[in-house]
Amino acid sequence: DKTWPLLLFARWISSLALPSSGTAPGQEWMIQLGAVPEENKASELIQRAKSSGSPVLSKAESFTQKVTKDGTTLFRARFAGFDEDAAQAACKVLKKNGFACFATRS
Repeated sequence: DKTWPLLLFARWISSLALPSSGTAPGQEWMIQLGAVPEENKASELIQRAKSSGSPVLSKAESFTQKVTKDGTTLFRARFAGFDEDAAQAACKVLKKNGFACFATRS
């Protein structure tokens, strides 16, 4: 049966998947562009950053993150998938393009 080697190969490939945290080793940093009261505004901020044409975001994963503190809910606009140097460099470029930005460890 010729499918057996393919099944073994598929099993081997799946074993190489990212850790359950979804973060590859060395890619534990993210950047935040802001925290706003409405999720759609956080999504708009992400889209504006993406459409700025900055290549620093080409491989990053964008997402919003809901946080509540002292009864106030905010939505963070974030990009993940950086190492520390890349996160700092991405923020530097984004700040030059008019975005607020800071790097943080995941």
